[in-house]
Amino acid sequence: MLPEKYKEYSRISKNFLSLVLLQGTNFVIPILIIPYLIKTLGVDKYGIVALAQTTMLYFFIIVDYGFSLSAVKEISLNKNNIDKLSRIFSEVLITKLVLAILAFCILVVCIQLHPKFRENWVLFLLSYLMVIGQIAMPTWFFQGMDTMKYTTYTNLIAKVLFTGLIFFSIKKVDDAQWVNPLLGLGNIIAGIISTLFLIRRFGIYFITKGLWKSVQYQLKSGFYYFISNFSVSIYVNSNIVILGLFANDHVLGLYSIAEKIAMLTRQLLVVFSQAVYTHICVIVTEAKERMHAFLKKIFLPFFILVTLGCGILFIFAQLIPQYFGLNSIDSTSLVTLIRLISFIPAIVCLNIPFYQVLLIHDNAKRGSKILVIGAVICILSNFILTPYLSSIGTGISMIITELFITASVILLVEKSTDLAIIRYEK
Repeated sequence: MLPEKYKEYSRISKNFLSLVLLQGTNFVIPILIIPYLIKTLGVDKYGIVALAQTTMLYFFIIVDYGFSLSAVKEISLNKNNIDKLSRIFSEVLITKLVLAILAFCILVVCIQLHPKFRENWVLFLLSYLMVIGQIAMPTWFFQGMDTMKYTTYTNLIAKVLFTGLIFFSIKKVDDAQWVNPLLGLGNIIAGIISTLFLIRRFGIYFITKGLWKSVQYQLKSGFYYFISNFSVSIYVNSNIVILGLFANDHVLGLYSIAEKIAMLTRQLLVVFSQAVYTHICVIVTEAKERMHAFLKKIFLPFFILVTLGCGILFIFAQLIPQYFGLNSIDSTSLVTLIRLISFIPAIVCLNIPFYQVLLIHDNAKRGSKILVIGAVICILSNFILTPYLSSIGTGISMIITELFITASVILLVEKSTDLAIIRYEK
């Protein structure tokens, strides 16, 4: 029998590996198909496809409404109560459906207002299948139950199959409108299979009584989680949207490639954050030495790994354009952009345990204020720098925003005597 502390680390490791496969497919598969899409569609058209993908992330945040944090916490605290689990599952699902209808209406309005959206309206409407696909994935439920492996395999198989369809279906420029829907369909199929499995595996059933009040409760309880997530989405994804207002499609396409490559390491942060969240929910309310043991034995090695990954990307950035078959001018631009933003994941990594402590201590309101200010800084700096420096200005804006948010979150936690996780006296 393993000691309890080693069982905890084992569960974290298993969830982390499962989330690596799950989230990794959402990022690695697009990276694998980018060269083919650039060759088939051209850099300009690929830029529009990437703009549509980024836009859908906003709507996904609206529909998710912070359930990746709030619902995970509720599930983790009610693992052995089938009735409560069924109630949470039903509430979250119906709330997501209501928000999905609202988000689609907003998308229709945006298509009418944004010239690039209006010009490519079919692509943007079909891309909404990516949002539906994310709704269908009950990842939050499995994460709260510490059983991520059950949804990982179905997601991986579905993604591989539908990615294969892209190579068979996308043959000319006019086929660009089918790229995002095919990626979305992969999530939809995987989500349906995962939902059927959790119903059978955990005995979950759908509760209809009092659902409207439940929706109101979920919207109220998850509000600050939503504000936080939406603010993050704004300062992470608005770069491409704002760049699209000032730069041509070719520049937009090159920046999209650079951001996807440079943010590959950042995807590990999402996986790590999700994997350790339920663990921190438990230890942060207990003795502080457990939190310090977590920082020393789990977080510090992970931070070193992320920083090394950023350094490797910076050093070998000049090899990447060869993979995409770009000309010398585009290659130089791409390498410059990748190196400029390559260490952003290391900056972001520093704030993970501090921000989660805020959430767990029900200080999401204070944390959301920092993220809202960060989003404002991001938008303002983008509008100031991008018209003059183009994509370089966009990269600088990202760095400024992430430095502000990381520094602010750490200072907020460490200045609060009830939250501080670095100061500790034995």
